[in-house]
Amino acid sequence: MESMLGQLGIGAVLAVIIIREFLAYLRSKNEVSKQDLRNDIHEVKELCDWLKEVHDRKDDDGVFSWYVRKSLQDQVQRLADSITSLNTSMSDIHHTQKRQTDVLEKMFEKLK
Repeated sequence: MESMLGQLGIGAVLAVIIIREFLAYLRSKNEVSKQDLRNDIHEVKELCDWLKEVHDRKDDDGVFSWYVRKSLQDQVQRLADSITSLNTSMSDIHHTQKRQTDVLEKMFEKLK
């Protein structure tokens, strides 16, 4: 029973501390000057204007720059797949030529 009262007491003290700190925070927020608020509002307006400008930007075709056409996305994926396939083929050719070179070198050594 005493441990439960102790826990309740600790909880109550913690709650009082949190409420006191929160009220102190609210009081400090009320002391903000009107000039600070004007500066903050101006900064937010500038950021909104920048976001609108970026959002409204279009490419040479008149399409919004943030919009990716499905057909373009598919073409880029096919191109990436082709590059991967070419890379694999070139690697295979390299290994085949390396083996051929090794065989020719061994044959040359035997002919000496």
